[in-house]
Amino acid sequence: MSEASARPLGGDTEPVEHILQTAFARVLAAVREREPEVDVGLIERAFAVAVRAHSGQMRRSGEPYLIHPIRVSETIARLGLDVHSVAAGLLHDSVEDSELTVFDLTETFDAELAGIVDGVTKLGKVPYLSRQEQQAESFRKMLLAMSQDIRVLLVKLADRLDNMRTLEHMPADKQARISRETMEIYAPLANRLGIQWIRAELQNLSFRYLEPATFERIQAKMAGLLSGSEPVIEAGLAQLREAFAGGKGKGKGEADEGMTWPIDQLGPVAVRSSVRVPFQVYLMESEDGHEVDTLADLVSYHVVTPDRASCYAALGVIHAAFKPVPDKVRDYIALPRPNRYQALHTMVINRQGGRMEIQIRSAAMDAVADRGIVAEWQRGDGRGDGPEAWRNLRWLGELMDWQGDIADPHEFIEAVKADLFADEVYVFTPRGDIFTFRRGATPIDFAFA
Repeated sequence: MSEASARPLGGDTEPVEHILQTAFARVLAAVREREPEVDVGLIERAFAVAVRAHSGQMRRSGEPYLIHPIRVSETIARLGLDVHSVAAGLLHDSVEDSELTVFDLTETFDAELAGIVDGVTKLGKVPYLSRQEQQAESFRKMLLAMSQDIRVLLVKLADRLDNMRTLEHMPADKQARISRETMEIYAPLANRLGIQWIRAELQNLSFRYLEPATFERIQAKMAGLLSGSEPVIEAGLAQLREAFAGGKGKGKGEADEGMTWPIDQLGPVAVRSSVRVPFQVYLMESEDGHEVDTLADLVSYHVVTPDRASCYAALGVIHAAFKPVPDKVRDYIALPRPNRYQALHTMVINRQGGRMEIQIRSAAMDAVADRGIVAEWQRGDGRGDGPEAWRNLRWLGELMDWQGDIADPHEFIEAVKADLFADEVYVFTPRGDIFTFRRGATPIDFAFA
């Protein structure tokens, strides 16, 4: 989505140039972090062309327009995509907002880069139709782009993420429309591609504009629960580290003293913590009727092991060191989620008697949980087949069949949403309220919501 205007920068442009060069340096650093020896010549040439294409253009925020494609390309680099994708991020608005053409990009660079930019440009061009028809057309274009080159959609997701991060500068009606589209289309696509950090941020940013009062209430509650929580969280991490170092780790839970595990055979184990965002808390309260009122409701701990087998050994170590909470173990390794997420989930009681939610996964599973599809095709075990392998995904094939068979826009949208949201349904009322239901809910559930 472009919002360029032809207003001049005005004044001394040296500070602006410094800001842009610093931002671009972060892009190159992100690329080299994953592949230190990579040739960034294509990216540097794309940046030079983008500088000329967006010269004098400003965003509604007052920033030079070029900062937007730079941030988009940084997100793409963080995902670990190839240099053509990063370069396409820099140029994704150049055809729409300047005199450059796809032919120019083909001549200056190559057909591969031009094809990605052309695909992103076409995604943004929806004919003047009814809102429902526009949404159906957007779905169809994205499905077509995914079937031809999945990188087009990944660039578009990065583009939407940056636009959502700066949405406060848009009029209120556009904020609502863009947020609803993001919640209904882009977030579920990110989820299906397994890119959980983008999915979570898109949902949370959309929630902020669709339900501002609820967002502020939950954010304030979270701030209170998290205030002064650093020592508590660090203590939880320390207890986990001690358990994997061979410590007893027992507390109020009175773990099984007779249970021993070959900890020295596990290999290096990393532990870290994460905090939920307001939309995730909202789902906990609205879906499960669970009142979020303790720090344990907000924090989860992650244990990363060397390989699949060691995940189960790590679960044994944790259950030997702490008392497990009954019926809280979930094996998503044996039964992965539709987006290929894999992990073992458990909940235990720590030494202080508090609950700890723990997720255990291998390093490869951790990469997939963070970067989804990209991590899959870059697997280091020789089985990563590249972007083209994802054209054969069963769910993508089904969606492509539907887009050719279903003519009615409403029926098509509902069919696609039903597949993208594998486990839940989001219902938006005319007043803008959000209701979330488990898959299989009926109109009666909505009536009593």
